Amino acid sequence: MNINEIAKLANVSRATVSRYFNDGYVSAEKREQIRRVIEETGYKPSAQAQMLRTKKTKQIGVIIPKINSESISGMVSGISKELKQAGFWLLLANTENQEREEVEYLKLFSENQVDGIILIGTIFTPAHKRALRALQVPVVVLGQKLEGYSCVYQDDYLAAKESARMMLKDAKHPACLGVTKRDHAAGEERFRGFLDVL
Repeated sequence: MNINEIAKLANVSRATVSRYFNDGYVSAEKREQIRRVIEETGYKPSAQAQMLRTKKTKQIGVIIPKINSESISGMVSGISKELKQAGFWLLLANTENQEREEVEYLKLFSENQVDGIILIGTIFTPAHKRALRALQVPVVVLGQKLEGYSCVYQDDYLAAKESARMMLKDAKHPACLGVTKRDHAAGEERFRGFLDVL
């Protein structure tokens, strides 16, 4: 089964079927005819042919610092659900908090023509920034604020400050356990929020 046979069975032109698959304009009547034939035949367009035609892979690379984190796994679950609903595949790269691997995955995903990259950021070295600048695909950074990029993050300073305010009311020997201050959000900003309460 190919696009020509679909067109013949639906009694429309090959160009109309092509527009149907590429979300171009097709009248409601012809759209229904094509949909019915596709449903009856079980036809699936070639993913490779679509990729060659549209230059889109329908794949998003997601780079995470570690998979065995409750917060990270929750984020990946949400990302996966949203991407699936939008018709994209998720390619997951777990770096085990290795900075060099994050940079390598940025390059690898870009070279392998993903349609976009989601980076759950922790530390941004000069190598990270060079790799991000070299990307030819959109990138979204989660968990950190990085000037010049689309970012989704929370106010770690305020969150830590308010949490510390509640927990330190009756504390006699307060302490703050955290991560390296090189991690601006989870390390530096949370520690600053804790200190400001003291």
